[in-house]
Parts: sequence; structure tokens; C-alpha cells
Amino acid sequence: MDKDKNEELQKEELGSLFTLIRGQIDKLPISSSKKQKMTEQIMKLKLLTVDSREPRIALVGRRGSGKSSLINAMFGEEKQYVSSVKSGTGKGKWLWYPNDLNKKIRLLDSRGLGESENPTEGFDRKTPMEELAHAVNTEQPDVFYF
Repeated sequence: MDKDKNEELQKEELGSLFTLIRGQIDKLPISSSKKQKMTEQIMKLKLLTVDSREPRIALVGRRGSGKSSLINAMFGEEKQYVSSVKSGTGKGKWLWYPNDLNKKIRLLDSRGLGESENPTEGFDRKTPMEELAHAVNTEQPDVFYF
């Protein structure tokens, strides 16, 4: 069984466990307000475990500031095109770190801000800010790293 299927099954089992616990709380011979408080605490725990998602980090900065180079250094291979002369990244690209099979962190290598020329890679949006807004709206990062 692959890792994604195994993790999905574990999440389903944990979800079922939380449903069972909520059912047992309802059966306790205590006041409704105490049941409600217990249920709220259990649901907070469920939110932090079963309903959580991998963190999303957007790398944002001026053209040539090293966003793509940082991505390549983290992965230990050339994942993103890097140019020492011209703006390289055309569109923001979301990547799974450390890889597509072991999804721990979601990283955005964004198009450089403040560019004076069109990037080497193709792009869909006219300006870097439009491209960044599109990438951010697509996956809604938790953190911006400038």
C-alpha cells in the first residue's frame, strides 16, 4: 500500500475515533454544559490532527533575490530555472517538499517583484503582482518568506 493511501486510512480511522468519543460523551451522566465543553476540547484536538494540512510557504522577493536558488538548495537538485543575467521565473510554481510522494511542506517559488523586463520562462499574468495574487489565491499560504 502506498504512503498516501496509508495516511488517508489513518485519518479516516482517527475521524471515526473522534466520532465514537463524541457519542460516548453524549452518554455521560453529566450536565449539558460539561458535555459541551468536553466536546469542544475534543473537536479542537481533531482540528489539530485529523483536519490539519501541510504548511504552505510562499517565497516572495525581488528579481534575483535567490528564491529559486533557495528552492534548488533545499531539494538538492535543480527544480527551478535560475538565471544570473535575466529574470527567470515566469509563473509562481507550487512544489511539494521533500517530494511529490512525501508531502511535508508546500512551497511557492514566485515570480520576482520589481522586474524591468519579461522573465525567461513563460508567464500568464502581465505583472509580477498579478502573478503573485493568482498563486496566493490558488493555495493560500500560511507564511510569506520575503
